[in-house]
Amino acid sequence: MQLISYLRENPKVLYWICAILVLPALFINLGLTAIWMDEPTRALVAMEMMLSDNYVTPTLMGEYYYNKPPLYNWMLIGLMNLFGENNEFIIRIPAALFLIVYGVTIFLTIRKYLNWKIGFMTALMLITCGRMLIFASYIGHIDIFYSWLTYMSFIAIYEFYQREQYLLLFVVSYFLAALGFMCKALPSIVFQGGALLAFFIYNKDFKRLFSWQHIVGGSLFLVIVGIYFYVYNQYNGLDVYFQTLWFESSRRTPIEKSFLESIGHLFSFPFETIYHLLPWTLFVVFCFRKGFFKNLFANSFLKFCVWIFLANVLVYWASPDTRPRYLFMLYPFMFCVLAYAYESSLEDRKKWVNIFYYVTGGLAVVLGLGVWVVPFVEVLQSLDLLYLKVALVSLLILSAAYLLFRMKEHRFVLLAICLLGIRFGYDFFVFPHRQMTGTFDGWKQNALDIAEMTEGQELYVYPTFEFNQELIYYITREREEILRGKEELLPDAFYLCTDTILQSMPHEVYYDFIERRYMTHVSLVKFTGLENKDQ
Repeated sequence: MQLISYLRENPKVLYWICAILVLPALFINLGLTAIWMDEPTRALVAMEMMLSDNYVTPTLMGEYYYNKPPLYNWMLIGLMNLFGENNEFIIRIPAALFLIVYGVTIFLTIRKYLNWKIGFMTALMLITCGRMLIFASYIGHIDIFYSWLTYMSFIAIYEFYQREQYLLLFVVSYFLAALGFMCKALPSIVFQGGALLAFFIYNKDFKRLFSWQHIVGGSLFLVIVGIYFYVYNQYNGLDVYFQTLWFESSRRTPIEKSFLESIGHLFSFPFETIYHLLPWTLFVVFCFRKGFFKNLFANSFLKFCVWIFLANVLVYWASPDTRPRYLFMLYPFMFCVLAYAYESSLEDRKKWVNIFYYVTGGLAVVLGLGVWVVPFVEVLQSLDLLYLKVALVSLLILSAAYLLFRMKEHRFVLLAICLLGIRFGYDFFVFPHRQMTGTFDGWKQNALDIAEMTEGQELYVYPTFEFNQELIYYITREREEILRGKEELLPDAFYLCTDTILQSMPHEVYYDFIERRYMTHVSLVKFTGLENKDQ
């Protein structure tokens, strides 16, 4: 076929197509479903900063919020002001945008130290691995932005050491670590310390850790972080802040978990990692061949990747409550080694390479055909241009799968295109299905109803009510005022309460619903008979 001949003569066209497809894949319907998980926490803190006109001391429902410093919230505030909007799309822009920035950064750095193809593969492996493609990339978490900062601090250590520019090594890496601290606090100290310690030990240059350049870099970190805490202390004390930051960093470690949980995690962690990062973690089979590790450690950058990954992953391997998103800054180093293993195995491991692509290509064909069941899903039948969307997703996956079997020399990028086709399927069908069935949006409507009913009137949350922050976010956004907890019962004020509170107190119910997170019955009420009581 002329197309195949053209692509063989101009193989970079496939890579450009793949790179271009990443943009719409990550942004289509990004803001369609209601926020969930940790998204409302980030959004609420940013929103309350704007409502209170206090950008130094974060709050949550009007109470001081100590879990994380506010750099990420400042970025959200900037986006909200830039677009003049406060909605799901704005909250999720940083995740999608910085994933692209992260991918470009990975490509540019690894291209410099190895070659463009391994750089492209590594970036694409991060973007299209299962955990990222169909989960993390459309959730407005802090972790992708934070991981990009941390990855750059690691690269700065390697880059400036190669140039023998030791002052820049410490200044740049500690500056980036300080920005990371302003996002997630103590983990940045662990990453910076682990990276520097491992790097100078394996380079047999341990004395560099005691150099004046290190003192300058560390001092810069302390100045940046110290300025924030000094300003913060003008508004609120630091004792609880420091205690909370320590608790947040230690609560997922063996210190706070049982012995059995810790031991179980030691065994399950590698398999969970392989599962979350499929299909690319299957490339690990290409590492087990004669001479691989000798060649791997003969390359300075690949050796750096191994040491940085091992030096930092061990902390999380030993932490029972570790989640994949905590390690996004380490995955590029692992993927780089796997990409190198794959590229260097194309000749002597053809059997395993073929098995991998026959299996994954076959699954892609099944998915490309299987997407045609979508028009038979009753909920989705009202979607605009339904058959056109199904045809586009099917055509993209099947075309890439066909070329995958015909163009063996470019199968990696073609499989990545198949994976992006799956993400388009999520964009076009899964997100609308969640919205239409109220998977996440049912309680959003509850919040909008409450905000409308209480407009212009006092509204509080009775403190013992186990609330979910998704509900609080939407009420706060619509009312444009901070929703606080309050023990004092005021006449004519609305309260959100649970049934257990209402059983012993006279009240009038205006609205009730089942709260999603804790599955409790919640009511919007006014307490009666309060006018003559001394509160």
